[in-house]
Amino acid sequence: MAPQLTVDPGLTLSKVWNASTMKAVLLGDAAGPGGVLESDSADLARSWDRFSGGLSSADGLAVAKMVATVLFAGREEPMLYFGQEIGMAGTAPSRSPMQWGGEPGFTSGTPWTAVGQNSATANVTLEDGDADSLLNWYRKLSQLRHEQASLHEGMLAMLDTGYPEVVAWVRRGDAAKGQPVLVVCNTSGQARVITVAESLRRLGLSAVNGVHPLAVSIAGMKPSYVAGGIELPPYGVFVGVLRQPGLEDGDVAMPVRRHR
Repeated sequence: MAPQLTVDPGLTLSKVWNASTMKAVLLGDAAGPGGVLESDSADLARSWDRFSGGLSSADGLAVAKMVATVLFAGREEPMLYFGQEIGMAGTAPSRSPMQWGGEPGFTSGTPWTAVGQNSATANVTLEDGDADSLLNWYRKLSQLRHEQASLHEGMLAMLDTGYPEVVAWVRRGDAAKGQPVLVVCNTSGQARVITVAESLRRLGLSAVNGVHPLAVSIAGMKPSYVAGGIELPPYGVFVGVLRQPGLEDGDVAMPVRRHR
């Protein structure tokens, strides 16, 4: 008989998105191999509604990408509720039809409940061809998790960023099975320059300039390297594959293939 999976509802019950929320989920008692992490469910308000209130559409999108990053780069297995990968907002009732896009966007008939309130701006048709969309960010993270064993069986080590509102961690496992993965999330509305090179060296890992980035683009800005660190825009996210220990300067980890 297969063992039961423990579902961690930490993100579904959270009403605000900040560094404390992230750290509690990443280091919570329910976290670990065999656990399942969810951020959305049928019976509670969607994460898009709970976490993006009061933010601009661009910042709300950035926070949604951060939620996805915690799901796929944490220690638990990610569980998705349909529509969160495109940023569906809630309705009453919350079980609104999938927002496929186009006209009428769901069916040629009459659905028993209305399509979501943001169906014109958050739908599969619109996001499929947008490289910077939430849908394609989910695809990139999913592929990275499948390619890097460190993301589904490695340990998690938190890093000191010097800013309480910036959360950074490394997933690392057997070097023969994949490279370590670095994640940095800026939960504030101000740009931040993060230097984690010393924290990485204490873990026996290479410095930031040896990272192959998989980065979020927010309002035309991308995380970039400055003075040996990472410059993150407001609500910016950086996810990169670190060099394997022992490689010379200039050598980088295997490229992260990108989905369209």
